[in-house]
Amino acid sequence: MNYFNTSDVAETTQTSFSISHENGVVKMTFTDTGYSLIDDSDYIDKFAFKLLSFAPNDVLMCGLGLGTIAEWLVRNRNCSIDVIENNNELITWTNNNNHLNSKINIIEADAINYTPTKKYDLIIVDVFWLEETSKIENEYQSYIDNYKSHLSNWGVIYLPIKTMALNSNEDIV
Repeated sequence: MNYFNTSDVAETTQTSFSISHENGVVKMTFTDTGYSLIDDSDYIDKFAFKLLSFAPNDVLMCGLGLGTIAEWLVRNRNCSIDVIENNNELITWTNNNNHLNSKINIIEADAINYTPTKKYDLIIVDVFWLEETSKIENEYQSYIDNYKSHLSNWGVIYLPIKTMALNSNEDIV
C-alpha cells in the first residue's frame, strides 16, 4: 500500500534530492548520500508500527522525507502535525507540489535546536544519520533532552529507527 498516488507527486531533480516513480511507488533519493526513501507501507510496518497504538491530537515530527508518516497519521488519526525540516529546497518543492494534507504544517528549522512553542501528544524523531552507532545514540539523547519538556501529560517521544517510544520520564512505552 502506498500513501500517495504517483500522479499526485511530481517527479523532479533538485540539487539535494530527486523524486522518481518506480513500479507505481514514489521514490526520493538524497544526492549527498544516495540514500533513498520510498512511499510504502513497509516503512510503517518496519519502523513505525508502534504508531498504531497512539491516538494523538497534536504531533511534532522531526524530519519530513516524503511525508509518509505525517500523511499516515493525518489519514488514520485525524491529528494536526507540525513537521520540522531544515532542507529549504525540500520544503519549497513539497509546498509547490501540494501532495500533503493541509493539516501538515512544515516549519523550516534545524530539529536538534528547535524549541517548540506548545506541548505535543506525540513527538517523532525521524531523522537519518550515516554515522557510527555511538554518535547516533548521543544525538538521540540530545533530541530526547530537548523535547521531553514539550510533551503533554500523556505524551510520547517516538524514535522510529530504534522502534522505541519514551514518555516524559524516559520510560519505554
